[in-house]
Amino acid sequence: MNIIFVICLCLCSVPYLANQIIDYHNEYIGSKRILTYDRKDTYFIEANGSKDMLNLILNMDLPDVDSYEYKSTPFVSSLGSGTSSRICQLNETLLRNVEIEGMIPQNDYEVLIDADYGNIGEQVIVENQEFIVSCIIHDKVAELEDLDFPYCPIRTTFVMCPQPFEKLADDAHTILCIWYEDINQRDEWMHDINVETKGNIDLEDCGLMIIELYKGGHERIPLMVDNELLMVGIVLIFFVCYFLNKNYIINHQRDYQMLRWIGMTKKIC
Repeated sequence: MNIIFVICLCLCSVPYLANQIIDYHNEYIGSKRILTYDRKDTYFIEANGSKDMLNLILNMDLPDVDSYEYKSTPFVSSLGSGTSSRICQLNETLLRNVEIEGMIPQNDYEVLIDADYGNIGEQVIVENQEFIVSCIIHDKVAELEDLDFPYCPIRTTFVMCPQPFEKLADDAHTILCIWYEDINQRDEWMHDINVETKGNIDLEDCGLMIIELYKGGHERIPLMVDNELLMVGIVLIFFVCYFLNKNYIINHQRDYQMLRWIGMTKKIC
């Protein structure tokens, strides 16, 4: 039994440690090149924080502010699965400047999905509930120098009707989308928001896409689970091995003492 747990420990820890070495090599040893792509179709800032901080931003009278709610949840589809993917309620904010195919969800059992995770007419499972894909979002392509980088213009995997979303996302997070016209306006508004909220807000610009390229780098080993879940598994297996060995030693000592008690010598034992 101990051998099985040791094998499991090795199978979990070796790929994780190898990926850490690869990340270190790519970051500090391989030469890094940073490219910036101007995504004019996603000129907005995402603001994430407490309700009080978000209300302060809404009271600033910025000209073009939308909001949406999301929740991170596991899913299973024909093209993949995930443990922490965004589901959002259908609204105009998410579909602005988005190229879609199919019919926007009209029924509670229908869902809009990123084309990388499913096809129209297929079934997907979100938090143990079944949905039918009625519409897909196509990736856009960032062309930089001689390279092409596909990207999804919205930061979500699933978009569904209000009623099923409310059932699945009773603890959803609210995000503000603050649209701007150019980079100078973005910098000005981000500064004003940080001053108004005293820095107690998370701001992320969705207009510029930063791409890091590594020369002489190596690809990471693909894993079935996230690094966090893998670390939890390694720790659990380590403690199981520890307590099994500890229990074995205690039992062995008990047997040894029993044999000594009935008269066996150390040489015989």
